[in-house]
Amino acid sequence: MTKFFISCALGFEEELQLELKEIWPFLLDLDGRPHSSALDIITVDKGGIEIQCPFHLGLQLNLFSKLSHRILWRFQEFRVRDFPKLFQRLQKIKSSNEFAPFMNKKFNYEIAASKSRLNNEKRIAAVFTECWGGPKTHSDYCFYIRMYDDLCVISVDTSGEHLHYRSQRTEQGAAPLRETVAAFCARQLLKGLSAVEMQKMSLVDPMAGTGTLLSESMSLFQPVVRDDFAFQKWPWIPKLLQSKDLRKNYLPMPLCFSQLYALDREASLVAIAKKQLAAFDGHAQAIEQDLFAQPSTEMKAILKELHSQPVLLISNPPYGERLKVDFTPLQLLSRIVDVYRPLRFGLLLSQAQALEIPEKFENKNTANPSVGSVDSYFLQSKSKIQNGGLSVEFCVYTLGKIV
Repeated sequence: MTKFFISCALGFEEELQLELKEIWPFLLDLDGRPHSSALDIITVDKGGIEIQCPFHLGLQLNLFSKLSHRILWRFQEFRVRDFPKLFQRLQKIKSSNEFAPFMNKKFNYEIAASKSRLNNEKRIAAVFTECWGGPKTHSDYCFYIRMYDDLCVISVDTSGEHLHYRSQRTEQGAAPLRETVAAFCARQLLKGLSAVEMQKMSLVDPMAGTGTLLSESMSLFQPVVRDDFAFQKWPWIPKLLQSKDLRKNYLPMPLCFSQLYALDREASLVAIAKKQLAAFDGHAQAIEQDLFAQPSTEMKAILKELHSQPVLLISNPPYGERLKVDFTPLQLLSRIVDVYRPLRFGLLLSQAQALEIPEKFENKNTANPSVGSVDSYFLQSKSKIQNGGLSVEFCVYTLGKIV
């Protein structure tokens, strides 16, 4: 059994546990068939989860986890209180069988030290360089060294580039949304819904920007489209994981929704969204439309179709920090309900905006203007997270009708 640390954004830990449990049954054994190993979660820390599992299963998490930053292989850990002992321990590791895959390779190091007698990161780096070789820009392996409370933990990065680099987007807007944050929001919106229910629904983003929220929501349970993970460059890993066609061995996972609709008032962003959503051939449309403006002829046709089916909505409206805001949070809620009549909707708001939204709000049902007919929406959940260094909250409302 091998230990892995799955790192994530602060506040994602609980959701990451749920994601790992969902992913686990779909991973493959070395014969290309479903495995029978149990998921052993050792600890849940701030910023990640440590697990224990067969080596080949831990590596496969790179292909499926949408919330993780990196998958780190826990290579070695030991207690050490002075630099001579650190040098001796590293020399001993270098002469062991475990170090054989790394012999004559180029290394890079990421070092963090705190609350330890060895609290000098530059000196720690110097000892590793002397023992194992100097850091190289183009390295075969990246070691993450954490020195905390006199415990040295050496991990090997299996991911390569940060795992949020997975979308088809080659351009971005003024306030881009990380794919990991988008996936977290999508998971909050979809809680309690079955795959069958989702596939009968359309998903709308009226302020879609480049379409990241929609893209992540649609492909939430599908393997990541990437073939440049760090572990894929290691010649000694199992043949199953070296294959460029690895994804073809997994059970096919359907798209989450019947249709996506990306709306934005900026033509340049709509153009980028079209490119990003092109991967969902025939299942996505990107249209220039201002949420607060009268709908265009094309938009009227889309709304007619949407009003005849169950609709979910998700969006990351401007906070007033990087992009100007010309509406109040309550105006935003009312407009969303007036135009789209969603069964459920989720908004990523600044903390100031989140303070202004009510636990419940009612809106006259314009589609059924009979006396006393209103749509009543209830605040189902609020999740506090960080988005690009800003404190934000993802707020989910659910429809409950009152007649």
